[in-house]
Amino acid sequence: INGDFESGLTSWVTTAGVGTTSTAISGSQSAYINSSTQSLSALDSFFGLTSGTFLSTLDCSDEPCIQGSGLYQSISHQAGDVLSFDWLTTLENSSYYVDWVGFVAEDMLIQLGNGTNTANNTLFNTEYTFLTTGTSLFGFVVGDGGDSCCGSSMTIDNVALATAVPEPGSVALFGLG
Repeated sequence: INGDFESGLTSWVTTAGVGTTSTAISGSQSAYINSSTQSLSALDSFFGLTSGTFLSTLDCSDEPCIQGSGLYQSISHQAGDVLSFDWLTTLENSSYYVDWVGFVAEDMLIQLGNGTNTANNTLFNTEYTFLTTGTSLFGFVVGDGGDSCCGSSMTIDNVALATAVPEPGSVALFGLG
């Protein structure tokens, strides 16, 4: 997965505005999304989502969500596998503009927060449990609500996939088989 980003963005696909930073959550590098360069429809396409997913999913608190930047990679997973990651953000929140952050998994956009409900520079640890078995895109996105100018950002680190542990009853039944 290269979830510690110590070898840069190897295995990640990125838009403009994505790189690594030495102001890391842990280790010496973290991924850093620092600008918004893609329209919402371009983000739908970038993440392989159904047209209109970003527009219909995001809550930008009465401001139009207009653009974002992100990164992703394709990962194989089993139902029940847990993907965890650490993140922190600096989001613009003014009376006019509310920016947002999220992640994409299993063809879904999940909004992590926006400038009105997410504390800036607070470290969060988030887990996502896969619902299906297969290969899908997993990625991160930060974007602008109402403007296209100002410096919201997201730092990501410690992305890890933990394999689901079968229930003891399932293991016993497998042994009997």
